[in-house]
Amino acid sequence: MEVAYQYKPIFFGTLFKPMLIRKDAAMYVRDDRDLTQIYNPAPTVTAATC
Repeated sequence: MEVAYQYKPIFFGTLFKPMLIRKDAAMYVRDDRDLTQIYNPAPTVTAATC
């Protein structure tokens, strides 16, 4: 994922010049999860019957 923003200062324009702010990030795709059981059963709760 990449986000880019063209920054233009409102105040102190003489001190800070317009610049491009960019941030890259990567996320792990969780396709290999085991969803066959609940691994953290505590704290247990009573199932709703309504």
